Amino acid sequence: MEQNIYENLSENLYTLRKSRGYTQVQLGEILNYSDKSVSKWETGEALPNLETLLNLAELYNVSIDELLTTRIESESVIGEEEVRNISKITVALLCVTSVWFIAACIFSLFLIKYDGKSMGSWMAFVWAVPISLLVLIVFSSIWFRKYIYLIVSLFIWTLLVSLFLQFLVSSNYENVYFMIVVIGVPLQVTVLLTKTLRSDVTKRIAKRQAELKQRRQQRRLRNKDK
Repeated sequence: MEQNIYENLSENLYTLRKSRGYTQVQLGEILNYSDKSVSKWETGEALPNLETLLNLAELYNVSIDELLTTRIESESVIGEEEVRNISKITVALLCVTSVWFIAACIFSLFLIKYDGKSMGSWMAFVWAVPISLLVLIVFSSIWFRKYIYLIVSLFIWTLLVSLFLQFLVSSNYENVYFMIVVIGVPLQVTVLLTKTLRSDVTKRIAKRQAELKQRRQQRRLRNKDK
C-alpha cells in the first residue's frame, strides 16, 4: 500500500507538471524549492511535506487524495490545458493588437496635423513591428519559452531595420549600415550561443531524469521479486 502511494504520487506529480507546461526549475521557484527537490519527488526518492502537498494540490486543482491514491492520466488534464493555452494566446494577441491600434492612431494624428503631407507618418507602423515582438518576448518568457529565441532574433533585426528607416526619414543615414552590422551580428551570435547552451543543459537534465526513472523501475522489479 505504501509503495503504491509513493508510485502514484511521483507519477502524478510528473504528469501534472508536464501537463501544465512547468519545468522543474519553474515549479521549484513557485514552491520555494530547488529543482533537485522537485526531481526527487518525481522519481520517488523523496516525499514533499504536508504543506507542500497542499500547495501542489491547489496549484494543480486536484485533491490530496487524488495525488496519493489515483493514477492521473495526462489525457484527463489535457482539455483544461488546451483551454488555458488558448486563453494565453488570446491575451498575447490582444496586447499585440493594442500596439497596432496605437500605431494607427499615431499615423492618423500625423496625417491630420500635417494635412496628409507627413512623409514619416508610416514609421508608426514600422515601429509597431519590433514593439509587437517585444510584447511577445514578455509573454514567451512567461508562457511560451519554446519560441523565445526565434522571437528575440526577429526583434533584434526588426529593431535595427526600424532604426535604419528612421535615419533615412531623418536624412541622417551616415554609417547606418555599419551600425546595423556591428550591433546586429554580435546580438544574434549571443542569442544562438544562449540557445545552444540551454539546449545542452536541457538534454543533460533529460538524460539524468531517464536514468533516475530506469533506476526506479529496477527497484520496483526487485521489490516485486521479494
